[in-house]
Amino acid sequence: PVKAYAARGSGGVAVGLFALVCEDHLTPRTYKTPNYAAIINPSLVPLVASGPMMWPQTGREKYCYIFENKLGNQVMKDDLRGGLALKPDLVMNAVIRPILNTLADMRDKDIVHGNIRPANLFDGGSRILERAILGECLALPASYNQPVLYETVDRALVSPVGRGAGTHQDDLYSLGVTIAVLMRHFDPMDGLSDDQIIEKKMEEGSYVALLARDRFSGAVLELLRGLLQDDEAQ
Repeated sequence: PVKAYAARGSGGVAVGLFALVCEDHLTPRTYKTPNYAAIINPSLVPLVASGPMMWPQTGREKYCYIFENKLGNQVMKDDLRGGLALKPDLVMNAVIRPILNTLADMRDKDIVHGNIRPANLFDGGSRILERAILGECLALPASYNQPVLYETVDRALVSPVGRGAGTHQDDLYSLGVTIAVLMRHFDPMDGLSDDQIIEKKMEEGSYVALLARDRFSGAVLELLRGLLQDDEAQ
């Protein structure tokens, strides 16, 4: 619901930028903006500037975020269908390690991302995915744009605007679903509605619901079982 626009810097500002112009009825996470800006991590899209600006289309001010555009292409455009069947070694090196490192930096700055899914992961413009870049999380309320597939059952049951800031465990769960979608060959939830997805997770557990026909072994199996644990205490 928040539109992105190509933007151009002046003076010493980087040329490749994009702007997100926030909507009045969807409060941006301005209270986390200084914390986000303080993070310097190659796997997180860098914030260049933010604040109110005059928006000609409405004739009044709107809040705007300006980011450096080094994103490249989405890792997966339609992240609610099927899977990419990526190799475990590629996912471990290009997605899991850099994103976990990014989440550690965000935890240290007291930020829950709330928008982790393949459509918000980018390849940095490289021909082969080498290091995933995590897209922004400030222009909308936390988890507002997150499909129920990538939310824990508790949060999926709530209206998107009322999910709250969430916890770092919620981010880890979303990362687990993201890894599962990137690695799996089959989609056991193909064609299901949001309510049916939630029901399937409750009946079978998230791991089985997401990966019923795929088989993994070794470290990635233990990682997925841990990240997709439905009991937050565990």
